[in-house]
Amino acid sequence: MVLAACVGGVRVRVLRLVLPMPPNVLNARMHWRVKLNAKKEYFSQLDWLQDLGGIPEPPRVPITKARISARMVVGAEHDDDNAMARAYKLPLDWLKTRGYIVDDKRKCVRCDVPEQIVKRGAEYVVELSISEVA
Repeated sequence: MVLAACVGGVRVRVLRLVLPMPPNVLNARMHWRVKLNAKKEYFSQLDWLQDLGGIPEPPRVPITKARISARMVVGAEHDDDNAMARAYKLPLDWLKTRGYIVDDKRKCVRCDVPEQIVKRGAEYVVELSISEVA
C-alpha cells in the first residue's frame, strides 16, 4: 500500500508492505549454498505473492533515500541484532532487486530497531514501513 503524508509541509511517500517472515538462516552456521538456496526460495515466494496482488507493485521511480521501520510477528523474541538481520536483510535485498529502492546501502536506507510481537502459532510476518526522506 502506498500512502502520501505531509511532514512539515512536504509530501512524503510511505510504502507499507506485509511480507512473510524470512528464513532464519543469516545467523546460522551452514554451507553458503544452503543460505543462497533459502534466499532464492524466499525471493520466489515474494515474487509469487506480488503476482497474486498480495504485495503492491514497485513505484514508478524507486525511492532514493528511505527510513524503514519493521514490525515483526514472531514465535519467540529475538535479540535486537538478530531481529535487525531477519527483518531487513533479505527483504531489502528483494526490494532493491525489484526496483522499490535504489540501493540498500547506508547512504540510501536507514533502519530502525524492529518492534517484535510474540504470538505463538500466528502467521509470522514482517511489516515494513518505508518512508521517503529528503
